[in-house]
Amino acid sequence: MLVLRLLPVGSAMMLSIAAGLAGARMAGFIAATLLGSLPQTAVFVLVGGGMEVNHQWQVALAVGLFVMSGLGGVWLLRGSRIARADRTT
Repeated sequence: MLVLRLLPVGSAMMLSIAAGLAGARMAGFIAATLLGSLPQTAVFVLVGGGMEVNHQWQVALAVGLFVMSGLGGVWLLRGSRIARADRTT
């Protein structure tokens, strides 16, 4: 859940519905949602605040956080796939 929340693609609503249908535990779902939503929320706040004159640094920081969030999600996804592959062999 955390990996999917960190990736800056997809629909949060569809992910929540899928988690409910898959039987995700509530505590894990809430924790992953809180942690995974923070970077993207910061991006939206910085981009919105950076629309004023002479606030290009906020937009640049938002772009950097967006990229870091995506890379973090991909890194976690690859790590989970490697761990799963090690368990099956």
